[in-house]
Amino acid sequence: SAAALLLSWLSAPRPAVGLLNLFGAMAGLLMAGAVVRAFSTDRRPLFGESTPFWPSSTAALRAFCVLLPVMLVVWVINAVLTGGSRDLHPAVDEMLKDPEPLQIGATALAVVVVAPLGEELLFRGFLYRVVRQRWGVPAALGLSALAFAVQHVAPSSMLPYLTLGVAFALVYEWTGSLWAGVVLHGLWNAVVLAWSLFQVLS
Repeated sequence: SAAALLLSWLSAPRPAVGLLNLFGAMAGLLMAGAVVRAFSTDRRPLFGESTPFWPSSTAALRAFCVLLPVMLVVWVINAVLTGGSRDLHPAVDEMLKDPEPLQIGATALAVVVVAPLGEELLFRGFLYRVVRQRWGVPAALGLSALAFAVQHVAPSSMLPYLTLGVAFALVYEWTGSLWAGVVLHGLWNAVVLAWSLFQVLS
């Protein structure tokens, strides 16, 4: 059964890190949903009324074409400022220590699908909307991006995470739907994961 398989993985000498990454991302998604439900006073639809998934995805693809060259420049600037040091996302870093198919698949599901949904719910669906309602768009952009960057616990990658946080918030502001931010976030994580795997496996 699924429960027996889960127990066997978790009781192994070295637990399946990819599976733990996936469960961690799912727990984060549940927590984000609970926070939004319990504390949000903005009752407008989170995912937009006139911007369903597919139109939002098209907007995300256009945003990604802008984000990619911007992030390349940000990476260069960050490398100069930090002497070339760069922190990987903890989930990706752990998976790369033992990149076997199950771990890669579970981690990919975590960082490309589940984590973007949870993080967009929390940082744009809740924090951005609350701050925007009280202090306006500039404050919401700054505070939500800062919280997003700090949450990743990667000091040498603070500038890239801040830039991403601002980009995801701008896409939400542009489209009025979290779907665009979720898709853009997932696309970005997929690129980073694929590049990290290429460097390790090549």
